[in-house]
Amino acid sequence: NEDFMNRHVIAEYNWMYPYQGLERLTKSEHEHVDTVLGADVLWLKHLAQPLADAVEAILTVKKAKYFVMAHQTRSQLLDEHFLEILVLQKHVTLERIYLLSLQPEITVFVFRK
Repeated sequence: NEDFMNRHVIAEYNWMYPYQGLERLTKSEHEHVDTVLGADVLWLKHLAQPLADAVEAILTVKKAKYFVMAHQTRSQLLDEHFLEILVLQKHVTLERIYLLSLQPEITVFVFRK
């Protein structure tokens, strides 16, 4: 839909390098960021810290209102580790949790600063 594309921007973001990735998003393209979507972005423990850094950067530097993440649980310990980093270290608020499926467990998390 042309109207949708005129009002919304879809952009690639390398969250392994959160601040450098944001620099590539020019102000003219992304003056205002309302919501950032991520899907199936956490599956190994070593990805938890870079993803938490990216969420923090998106919410603080770009001043996005929300980061919405669709996630398939592969390990409850990994999920807890990621949420602990975000909430305790980064002071990000977990706004809502929606459980979409039990087998496999698929959850949508909504975060805000």
